Amino acid sequence: MEALHRDGPPGPLPSPTRSPQHSARPLCSDDPALLVRTFRTLGVHLPVPGSVRLLRRGGGFDLLLRMERPGGDGGYLLALDTTGGNGPDRQGSWGHQLTRLYAIHRLPPVLVALCRDTGTARRAAGPLRIGTPEWAALTVRRLALGPHNVPLVLDPVAAGRDLPLAAFAAITHSRQPHGGAVLSALAAALKSAADGRYADLVPVLAELVATGVAEEPRAARIWHGLAPRPRRRPRNA
Repeated sequence: MEALHRDGPPGPLPSPTRSPQHSARPLCSDDPALLVRTFRTLGVHLPVPGSVRLLRRGGGFDLLLRMERPGGDGGYLLALDTTGGNGPDRQGSWGHQLTRLYAIHRLPPVLVALCRDTGTARRAAGPLRIGTPEWAALTVRRLALGPHNVPLVLDPVAAGRDLPLAAFAAITHSRQPHGGAVLSALAAALKSAADGRYADLVPVLAELVATGVAEEPRAARIWHGLAPRPRRRPRNA
């Protein structure tokens, strides 16, 4: 699976002169603006990239994307975290991880926290100030998504029109009574998209949702039974 898993204890910052290009592969090649449109639906305006690359290793987030400007000169990083920032240790590590990402890639990161309840989402929204009350040495701002600001996506056709939004809905509503219906709509949409223009996005979103609902036993069981399975390559391929 391509989604990133969280790192262990923070290590030393790697040299920023090393290029991360070898560790990335194209994603949403036919429609690099897809994720930007999803965030605009949620009221957040991000720059439209010329290309999107999935980073295989990075700052310990569940999904890390390199959103490159047209022509490949600059851009930004999109980091998704499905813990919602539960616990002081996780919230405290965000500042380190974001500065680590910047040191490696020399690109500004945008952090998205996907939360399964409204209270956690509002706490995660922050901002988190690191320093003294008189002087904050570092301020961390997160885009916190939860059941209060991510719309329900209950129809497979609607889910197919915006796969990232449907995946965000599946995670943020997984604790709600209608969580199973949201997961079902997403699973149907991903299976329909497996042979289309967003085929490369299907396993990425499936794994992101699996990570995002892992701590919700009911939702995890439902998703395990519904999620599209990776296709095996023929032995002679």
